[in-house]
Amino acid sequence: MGIHRGLNIVRDGLLFGYDTGYGVADNSTATRFYPGEPTTNLVTTNLETLGTDGSGQSSVGTRTTIAPNHVRIVDVTSNTRQSHLIQGLTASTTYTVSIQFKKVTGTPTFRFQIQGYNNSSYVSTIKFTNTAETGLLDIDGWQTAKWTFTLPSNCNAARIWWQDGADYTTYTHTFELKNPQLEAKGHVTPYVSGTRSSTQSLIDLKRTRNINISGASFDSTGQPNFDGTDDVVSLGTNFGFENNSFSIESIIKWDGGSEDTFFSYKDSTGGTQKDIHWRIYSSGQLRFDFYSDSINSATSSIIADEWVHLVVTYDLGSDSCICYKNGEVLMSGSSGPFLGNDANSTAYIGAWGNIQYFGGEIPALKIYNSAITAGEVKQNFNAYKNRFNI
Repeated sequence: MGIHRGLNIVRDGLLFGYDTGYGVADNSTATRFYPGEPTTNLVTTNLETLGTDGSGQSSVGTRTTIAPNHVRIVDVTSNTRQSHLIQGLTASTTYTVSIQFKKVTGTPTFRFQIQGYNNSSYVSTIKFTNTAETGLLDIDGWQTAKWTFTLPSNCNAARIWWQDGADYTTYTHTFELKNPQLEAKGHVTPYVSGTRSSTQSLIDLKRTRNINISGASFDSTGQPNFDGTDDVVSLGTNFGFENNSFSIESIIKWDGGSEDTFFSYKDSTGGTQKDIHWRIYSSGQLRFDFYSDSINSATSSIIADEWVHLVVTYDLGSDSCICYKNGEVLMSGSSGPFLGNDANSTAYIGAWGNIQYFGGEIPALKIYNSAITAGEVKQNFNAYKNRFNI
């Protein structure tokens, strides 16, 4: 699934960008440029081989492999059970398990059970759900079944049991299962076979840089956010701000902190006009500056807990800077130029290096190698406004 960015989004001159997919997918659906929150899938046995290695699967129907971890089962004599004992879990830890389920023909039901184990010894049933409790009824199309549980203090393993049918009666229908996943967290994330690392989670729209989001936090929807305390994402060096016009675009939701820098370009030597800051003060005033030369909005220009689309453009030839809010000019003036060294300067999301940490969300950010026009700013805003209800 790609990320919808509007029919007329500006692409010319795009140097870098990211989009977390906020608003276009739920936290169990990957998008083209946001595969999902870093995670490890603790289910290591594929559905197509589950049961052939003594892991406890029992099946009377005919099982056909469609793709890795995707099987079709024609159930002609009895219900079908698949289970998997997962060792090496941590006692008193919260886990989320998920699997995708689809009816093909007939009216299949679905039952789910989690049992706690101490090594290979059964301890107790942790979770048991029937069809009504899970909501997996006779519905066409794929559904994601998901359950959260806390492993008992005397357990270090769990048996995950998926069962087609609420009892041991005869069924005549066809259904599909795919992508079983167990994660050590309280919410489901998009499926991964193995591990999705912090550098595989968020993809540069230009695919020229690796984005490492290990410095960010994540909310219950699987979206990255910034806690205002120590969260920051480094984007690397050499973005071409030196002796060039440029534009920076972002979607943000600020939590109302005191001095929050949501984008910066920091020269290691520091000094006047060697750093770029884009920050919000507790009064709601927005500032963009080159460390001493700044343009400032009126107070209350940015409201806490509201989505806002912001673009700043800098034209080197006229030494002029314009900042747009929701497609309209918010402030402008002379500011610059940037006198730092691109090779010594690092771009940061969520802080000015290691201070002025931003609190809130920044689901999209783009950098252009020109001062995009007012018309192009408006086009981009129109592409985002419905998605973020701005």
